[in-house]
Amino acid sequence: MNASFSIFYADDYFGRDFFGDGSSVAFHGKFIYSLDNDFTFSARGGRQTFDEPPALVNQNYTYYDIGISKDWIGFTLDLLTAE
Repeated sequence: MNASFSIFYADDYFGRDFFGDGSSVAFHGKFIYSLDNDFTFSARGGRQTFDEPPALVNQNYTYYDIGISKDWIGFTLDLLTAE
């Protein structure tokens, strides 16, 4: 089992030439669990938030995915659902 949590910060996410200043914070968590027969279950989720410049509104979003993968002759086959 492997679990991790990350926080990312960007002082000027969009760049000074694109809609002015706008910082961003992202919170991201990930969970990976090994199953029988070399299958792996994974789940990931996060939230991206912005200190939005006046030209952009409601840009914050939440994301996630859940899946199962299997290594096979040098490849990783994934089946996942995401939002």
